[in-house]
Amino acid sequence: MSAALELRADLPVLDAGLDLTLTAPKPVDAEIVIYGGLDPDTDELIENAKKAVEILSREYGVEALVVPNTIYWGMGPGLGMPYGIPVLVINGKEVSRGRVLSPDEIVVHTLMLLGHSGEEDVAPIVGVERKQLEAVATAW
Repeated sequence: MSAALELRADLPVLDAGLDLTLTAPKPVDAEIVIYGGLDPDTDELIENAKKAVEILSREYGVEALVVPNTIYWGMGPGLGMPYGIPVLVINGKEVSRGRVLSPDEIVVHTLMLLGHSGEEDVAPIVGVERKQLEAVATAW
């Protein structure tokens, strides 16, 4: 037992003056995960994903989150950059490997994986028909 409790002494309480009010995080509709290295292609894909998140939020009301992950690899004889990075995964589904998608392509894949049904909204982005988009979204 502490000496303060035994003597029944009051301990001073300091008020730091900090507001510790917690706010609930926003719900996220799509999680865009990028696995890549320390290379220009990965950096470009991350930037394109950030632009896609802005487009999704502004034009479609979809809240998305970009999560970049760095893959480290050994540097020795026979060890080098893994084949097929960067990798783009949206809501747990691998969308692309070894290729940098444009912001518009990321938007289309995200909307299709979320089950967006507005053909007039999605198709004009890349100038393709709805059936082609559905085939791409289900192929991954």
